[in-house]
Amino acid sequence: MRQIFIFGVARSGTNLIARLLNTHKKIHFFLDPFLPIFKSLLQNFSVNNDELTEIKDCKFLPDYYFLKNNQKIFNLIFNSLSLNSEIPEYLLSNLNKNFLERYYLENDEKVDLKKMKNIRFYNEYFDFLFEETKIKRNLDIVGSKEVWTIEFIPSILRHYQKAKFVIINRDPRAIIMSMIKLGLKDQSQKANIIGYIRHWRKNFEIYQILDKLSSTKNKVFFLDYENFLLDEEKYLNDLEFFLDIGLKKSIDLNISGWSGNSSYKNIKGISKTNANKWKEDISDDLENLIIFMCFKEMLLLGYDVGKKVKKLNTKEIEKTFNKFFKQKGSWKIMGENAKFNFKKELERFEMSMNTDSQKDVSLFLSSLK
Repeated sequence: MRQIFIFGVARSGTNLIARLLNTHKKIHFFLDPFLPIFKSLLQNFSVNNDELTEIKDCKFLPDYYFLKNNQKIFNLIFNSLSLNSEIPEYLLSNLNKNFLERYYLENDEKVDLKKMKNIRFYNEYFDFLFEETKIKRNLDIVGSKEVWTIEFIPSILRHYQKAKFVIINRDPRAIIMSMIKLGLKDQSQKANIIGYIRHWRKNFEIYQILDKLSSTKNKVFFLDYENFLLDEEKYLNDLEFFLDIGLKKSIDLNISGWSGNSSYKNIKGISKTNANKWKEDISDDLENLIIFMCFKEMLLLGYDVGKKVKKLNTKEIEKTFNKFFKQKGSWKIMGENAKFNFKKELERFEMSMNTDSQKDVSLFLSSLK
């Protein structure tokens, strides 16, 4: 049995890719079951390490920007954080409860509660879920689709040495508009826009790190959502090669039985229908803010933002930033100081515009070593 994981930011197409691959009879992806496990693992690791005090009280998973100590924090997470860590006894009951609540949001397969009671180490949540499913279904590939948690890839790889990872990217403007639309339909889904933008940035920057490391660069596959919609055959060929399993004749491109989870009109399977809907709704001030915060990454990804960035007015962007910074919702960024955070974002933007400047590791995660 091989383990494959799909990572990305919520609303980026991770659900589509996971459900598409799930139509293959030899593949099964669980949908977002392990977020409580990752959060608990990091918090427990932070509590027991003095060099991680900056992130130990973070309610959500951190985005790691503008930390005084982020070089050491990243090195510890990438090199020392272990899934094989023992779970403190006092955390077990609540962790089991949180895991099951998260699991049953998206997954129908029944969990063996008796076996789960024997769990004492973080890796055992993964092991028992994967092994049970592999035996029941006679599978070649078992894995999970997760959002927000790309920094845990090295930890997973230390446990599952043959694991591979598909990293999904989507235009951040489309992601933000999708999340705003979803929040209007369901108040519980509202997210802090500034935090969301920074997590998108984190996702791409950590991919850049993984793509350079000899231990991970052959283990990650970067899938651009918009390009996948334009040329699904090419990407399916590439995925076949990466996963080493036949796909094109074995998957259902319509993903029968799933109506999609678009924030716009629901669609079936792979469809370009809603891909550019965000362009009709996004305001100039919000688009300018996203370009301001993500300029370097968007440029590297080939988004046409060169002309727009020259017209940006940082005074106006600061007003938009402050408005969204105060916004309630999940994934709020660490710290409550809007002035400090905008100052750091402005420094980052100015450094992005100057291609010859040496990148500050507190501003650019991809510069971390």
